[in-house]
Amino acid sequence: MRYTVYNMDGFKLVAAGEIEADTDKEAVRIAREQGSGDHVEAWQGTRKVRVVAPAKPKNSLRGGTHAR
Repeated sequence: MRYTVYNMDGFKLVAAGEIEADTDKEAVRIAREQGSGDHVEAWQGTRKVRVVAPAKPKNSLRGGTHAR
């Protein structure tokens, strides 16, 4: 089945993409693994499957600063 994944930063859409998964559970797992931002929404057509936190914390995507 085809799902759309929305990467959100608050109420702002950061990125979107389509994934293939056999079940809702698998789609949520993939969305979480590939997600970024504050939260990730997995949709199948007009049906919202679930909203989850991404596996990677938001700050890890920005590179951050390192103490020297």
